[in-house]
Amino acid sequence: MTRQYLRSATIDFEGGNDGLRFAVKDGSELRFKFQVEHGDKMSPNRAAITVYNVAKATEQRFLKEFKKVSISAGYRDNVGLIFKGEIIQATAGQETPVDTFAFALASDSDTAHNYGVVNKALASGHTYRDQVMECFKAMQPHGVELGFIADLGSKKFPRGAVLTGMANDVLRRIGFATGTSPSIQNGKLQMVKNDGVLPGDAIVLNSRTGMIGRPQQTIGGIIVRTLLNPRIAIGSVVKIDERSIDRQFFDASYTGAVSNSLIPDIATDGFYKVLFADHEGDTRGQSWYTTATCVAMNSNKGIPIIQAQRGIGVDPQFTNQQ
Repeated sequence: MTRQYLRSATIDFEGGNDGLRFAVKDGSELRFKFQVEHGDKMSPNRAAITVYNVAKATEQRFLKEFKKVSISAGYRDNVGLIFKGEIIQATAGQETPVDTFAFALASDSDTAHNYGVVNKALASGHTYRDQVMECFKAMQPHGVELGFIADLGSKKFPRGAVLTGMANDVLRRIGFATGTSPSIQNGKLQMVKNDGVLPGDAIVLNSRTGMIGRPQQTIGGIIVRTLLNPRIAIGSVVKIDERSIDRQFFDASYTGAVSNSLIPDIATDGFYKVLFADHEGDTRGQSWYTTATCVAMNSNKGIPIIQAQRGIGVDPQFTNQQ
């Protein structure tokens, strides 16, 4: 079991003639905050980053030079990449009479989502994986790398096909046809089976491994909060004792049709697939958490779509941008 002891975080900004690194390790007094949202969806993940009391020259670099950013965070024995993307907005301001801040909003592979266009004719005998690779080739010049691609079957098309349009739209269609979920996570294209997971062992979550409070069964999935854990990623598996999960109850004033089919299952074996993972941290504050939304691996109810409808929404109190 990895010890959750001594926070560690690094933010790397890229742009201009050279980059800039902010690092906190073993109680450093440098202050920055981050709020990262990852989802099992073919739209960009987001990160909001605030760094306090930087020099005026550094502040100007925030506003004019930096184009990319990556965040690694966790604890001393468990640090990993939790975000990598492009800066789409930068600003600066003053929070108190003595505290200034520089703020950046970043998007994971924003350019690839917006400008990755596929225009390719495939001959008869091609496979779904061939289609995926053409989409990847359209995104690769914009910085996307190839991640885990599930087995898409051996079906060969008897006729040729023309792939044209936005690569992410084509990937969505392939996902519907193959029962997979395409997404870009930290700059890597991945396609995970809807009833499958990423390779690797299950992450055990309990009070000894960093779980905070009790997980909640909600209409949007099983929600669990832990101390910040970079291993919890989209498509990974977590294991939660079913006895530690608080059940969902409908309010007595609810007037719609009540059915247990509306509520995601609680797994008797404790295994859940992660659909959404949010990381938040404040190097001088209380926040240092990961919040995951999961569904049971053995459930036949499908993926709760309510979570897929949520907006990124940057918290004004977090970013100080009211």
